[in-house]
Amino acid sequence: MKRIASLLMFSVSTLLAQDEPLQNSSASLSTTQEAPCPGTTITTPADEHPAYSLVKTTLSTYNRPFTLLDLASGEELLLKIAEEFPTSTIISFTEPTESLTSLPNLVLLSEKPTLAILQKLSEVEHFDVVLALNFQPENPLKGKAFTPKMTLGSLASLGQYFFFQLAAPDKGYQKALHNQPSLKEHDALTQIYLFEDSLRAHLKSHWFSKEADYYLFSTPEKRFRTHASSSNWSVLTPEPQGISLPTFIALQGVYPLRETLKEGVEKLPWSRFPNLGPWDLKVTGNTLLARPSYAPLTTTKESATAFALSLLDVETRDALKEALAPAK
Repeated sequence: MKRIASLLMFSVSTLLAQDEPLQNSSASLSTTQEAPCPGTTITTPADEHPAYSLVKTTLSTYNRPFTLLDLASGEELLLKIAEEFPTSTIISFTEPTESLTSLPNLVLLSEKPTLAILQKLSEVEHFDVVLALNFQPENPLKGKAFTPKMTLGSLASLGQYFFFQLAAPDKGYQKALHNQPSLKEHDALTQIYLFEDSLRAHLKSHWFSKEADYYLFSTPEKRFRTHASSSNWSVLTPEPQGISLPTFIALQGVYPLRETLKEGVEKLPWSRFPNLGPWDLKVTGNTLLARPSYAPLTTTKESATAFALSLLDVETRDALKEALAPAK
């Protein structure tokens, strides 16, 4: 197992060092800034969201479209990020408003982001950046107490960069964060903390997969995946930004509208992806992107299209689980 891991990391290092452009990488960013180091003091302009300067410094390091997950940090910050980084995908557990639905690169989820839901989400998706600003600790789930340390660990595992800020002072979290350096924000009442995770994540293909079956690797320049059971560890394929279609449905996605996604399914170049499964479709806002499949359907273009379209009529997670279950 150690030998496999060594080979895998060698392959990734070799491939990521190459200069070939990443497929679907249409971002115009060319900055070479580095993400802020813990302990950095950044002064916020008076007319700007208090946390935006801190977050922007990290976002500007990406030379490709990134995927950002927001845990209800506020409409003002979402709009600012989505407008300034139009080729990237911004996903939020937020109800739609007229302002938010005017932007084509936003994905809105209506599911309540409980810790149990977020732990499950970390098994199937890994984001470039996660925002948990103005975080309000929830009451422990019945029979399962989430300590502040466990909560921070679960949230940080959702992405490579994780920004955390408490909505109000909390002794338990302040103790857990005692040794965590903070990004000192100008005139901030509470500190913002930046956690950095590994560039590699071991993930499941979709919400109801039983085992993790692929690895995802990401740097500010490139994002790749490889199947966990592949015998050729040097074969990595580009991974587009966004969130998978089954995850969008499982988390009660409300924007983009289902009808918009159905139109996107029908317009996909199915001839290029003959064995595409719905877990290979990435919702990036009003656009769907497809990735090469590692769990291919043995089917025709018509039935693959029909399968993806049928999922967009599913309204509950139980119904989604039944629809995605392997045929007996």
